[in-house]
Amino acid sequence: AGEAAQDAVARCGEAWWARENAPFVAPRCLPYLLVRALSSGGGASDIRRVGAADAMLSVVDLDDDTAAPLRGLLAQTATSAKFLRAAPGRDFVARLLARGGDVAADAHAAVKKALPAWPAARCRSAGDCYRRAWLVADAAGSRDTVEDELLQDLARSLLFCRDAKLHDKLSSLLSAALHDKRDDPKLAGCVERVYAPLLWRHLKYPLPEARRRAYAVLGACFPVSDAAAPTKKKKTKTQAAARGAAIEAQLELLR
Repeated sequence: AGEAAQDAVARCGEAWWARENAPFVAPRCLPYLLVRALSSGGGASDIRRVGAADAMLSVVDLDDDTAAPLRGLLAQTATSAKFLRAAPGRDFVARLLARGGDVAADAHAAVKKALPAWPAARCRSAGDCYRRAWLVADAAGSRDTVEDELLQDLARSLLFCRDAKLHDKLSSLLSAALHDKRDDPKLAGCVERVYAPLLWRHLKYPLPEARRRAYAVLGACFPVSDAAAPTKKKKTKTQAAARGAAIEAQLELLR
């Protein structure tokens, strides 16, 4: 009975917010909705309720110390298997990451901490959240924060990581976030801005493993064939020359 009463009160608050955007509703409803969705009994409908309440975050000062417990709950959504599996959950996490500030930093830190224990599928789901976050931020004119503070941090971790298993997890995440979408005109510039400050230095790094990873990223993220070249088969030497010229052209862009 107590749980049913709590849920009834929360639904009244959600309806009040939907009708009047009453600011005092947000700090009372949001924690309840998040705890309910993150609990073992939380389901798809609870995740949708959290997504629908996303606008409530706009009236909460998430960078204030008093909001630390709420930020902790929000960060948990970025690592929750339930949120990462469901499209509405990934949309919510994406908007969270796109907000910037402490709430995005806490969610990003939670992802990095949980990443080593994740299966590849969850890594890719998290990567999809970062991709969506960039699209949200780009539409709002604030893409620099996502690129500089989130995506470039992950790219740096990928290049410097010494643990082979963690490297594979980071690669899966970034493949879903950037590498697999390199042909998307919207994301093409993002890929270059994220990797350009890092990649050129690593291509000339004295350690062979660092150079190998840098070239692997170059091959995964950037075109290695001349788009203007004819599609008919050429002699091997001609193909190699075209491939080399394309790589050199890309390296010039990264200088």
